[in-house]
Amino acid sequence: MKKLLTIIAVTGLISGFAFADSNVVSSANIVGYVQSATPPAGVFKIVALTQFSDGTTNNTVSIQDVIGNLSDLNADVAGSSAAGADKLHVYTGIGYSSYALFQPAAGDPYWLSTSDAEWFIPGYESTPPSTDTFSRGAAVWYATAAGGASTNMISSGDVYLDDTFSVTVPGGYSLLAYPYSSDITLDTLVISNATADVAGSSAASADKLHIYTGIGYESYALFQPATGDPYWLSTAAAEWFIPGYESTPPSTNTIGLGTGFWFETATGKTIGFEKIYTIN
Repeated sequence: MKKLLTIIAVTGLISGFAFADSNVVSSANIVGYVQSATPPAGVFKIVALTQFSDGTTNNTVSIQDVIGNLSDLNADVAGSSAAGADKLHVYTGIGYSSYALFQPAAGDPYWLSTSDAEWFIPGYESTPPSTDTFSRGAAVWYATAAGGASTNMISSGDVYLDDTFSVTVPGGYSLLAYPYSSDITLDTLVISNATADVAGSSAASADKLHIYTGIGYESYALFQPATGDPYWLSTAAAEWFIPGYESTPPSTNTIGLGTGFWFETATGKTIGFEKIYTIN
């Protein structure tokens, strides 16, 4: 299975940690981290930052904890309007909440709302770091500062051990991520309660995944063949336009660990992801 650069650390007595052909993880005491590249200067990227647990059971992670090496990223100072800082843009369903990496006069940088006074008034540093959280299964846009440099970001925590995890989405678009610490290919991505459509429909009624390539999107919809289980199929595939034409196999394209995607659905629903690795 193709992966981003992934480095796993483990605790306890274990025989290994693998997301290869066997998809088997050994030990119930597993922590790890993923190191992935931030985008080039001035470029956006959809990232997953909650692929590991923070050790609690509420399936949320503080915005201040989702990236562990903030000092390696591009921070900016008071009076700058966040111009030189890396940013996280969180989709709200109607717009975005934005945070930029603020460098206080003393101490380590932290994520701060781009509307806070620190960005506009030099010497005014009274707002504490945000206590906002990200929910498991969510993704956000990461934007590298226009004058900044691309580097690596590191997310870490406990490996999720549950077999399924559900996310409630509204009708329309949501920024999502596979809620487990592994790459996944589209032919093995099971999202229960997702809506499929049939040949001849042009994917009109099917739930869709839109994967950002850096310059545009690759789109897939959940196709229901005449027999068998539905699968993710490119919206450009002939199956969507020609009833009875079902020759294209399911896509094996990879959604990498640390990468998110848009999920599009006609109506609000609760969808369920399945874990592809097992615990020994």
